[in-house]
Amino acid sequence: MKDNLRKNIIWNSIGSTVNACTSLFLLIIVTRINGTKIGGVFTFSYSLACLLQVIITYAGRPYQVTEQNKKIKDSDFFHSRILTTIVTFIIVSLFVLIRGYKLYKILIIFLAVIYRASDGISDCLYAVLQKKELLHKVGKSLLLKGILCIVSFITTDILTKSILVSLIVLNIVNIIICYFYDYRSTLKTGFKIEKPKKENIISILKGGFSVFAFTILIQYLVSAQKYTIDSTLSDEFQTIYGIILMPATVVVLISQFIVQPYLTTISNLIKENKKKELNHLILKMMIYILAFSIASILAAYLIGTQVLSIIYGVKLIKYKIDLTFILIGASLFALSYVLSSVMLALRINYTQLIIYIVVSVFAYFESIYFVNNYKIFGASLAYMLSMILLFIMYTTTYIFIKKGCDKN
Repeated sequence: MKDNLRKNIIWNSIGSTVNACTSLFLLIIVTRINGTKIGGVFTFSYSLACLLQVIITYAGRPYQVTEQNKKIKDSDFFHSRILTTIVTFIIVSLFVLIRGYKLYKILIIFLAVIYRASDGISDCLYAVLQKKELLHKVGKSLLLKGILCIVSFITTDILTKSILVSLIVLNIVNIIICYFYDYRSTLKTGFKIEKPKKENIISILKGGFSVFAFTILIQYLVSAQKYTIDSTLSDEFQTIYGIILMPATVVVLISQFIVQPYLTTISNLIKENKKKELNHLILKMMIYILAFSIASILAAYLIGTQVLSIIYGVKLIKYKIDLTFILIGASLFALSYVLSSVMLALRINYTQLIIYIVVSVFAYFESIYFVNNYKIFGASLAYMLSMILLFIMYTTTYIFIKKGCDKN
């Protein structure tokens, strides 16, 4: 059992790291080959696609993995995923029409959304594998996708100097892996797509609504400043902020692959009412994340901007404090993610929705003020302040929940 857990953690960590670095490498490639202006368009389009992916995944893999209603099958989750994907493309169509973007930007946005949509379908299949204790297969899939997508995009962009063509090739590669590896691996577990059951799909959509709502607010929260920059500053500013925000994804990623292998364990400990073991597990995960976060913040302050300048070919030395603020904020977000995952397993979802509504409203108004007055520095400061508020609210809420559980 321990060997299987170790294998799951190792492969999931490797695959998740490489997959998360895909967006990092894609921005590097676009910035170096196509310039900062095109890089800004790509950064915004990709961030928008990530936000819309939340609609596609709806309640997400953690909700599917921790679902204990035996009447609801993984096939029902798959059908609900197809439905939410269709809804997403309707929404993005309306969005680009309302915003009045030029055809070039619209095409980039749609291609970015298609890329994230295929990932969203795979995520549903990953949940099936994870429930069967086959998370190592998920890690292998993410590793394969990360490597092949980066190589195909780089090769195509060097040859064509067109991110439109490069994104088309990227999507083809991603969809092929989704079918021939993800789907076929899932079939071997006994999974099969059955006839849609309307009542089960409605149950998933109803039960997962609060999770979906606060998850989409999470995506807004981590990118709130990007949307303000898109409305008030140039594409060059979007590129710079996108670059210094990238290291934050690494910190958040670390928190995800520390927590995800333990999702079934968390669910079982709650079911068995093993409070002491659960608290010990939470503490262990937070110590790991805190240790990595401290190292990341120190590295960001000492050499972060120098390294990013070399990688992206853009002068970023004057953004040292900005980068440090972002890493502090990302660290607090990562610690909050641990508590959020436990509360999700406890099905305390509407409380989390309230937390994210409050923090998102705060982020919206502070971003307008700080970005308009202080540009990149203001965006970084706004990011950190919103994450400080998030961490305070999550910690306070969980303390109250824990006290209530201890009394019972």
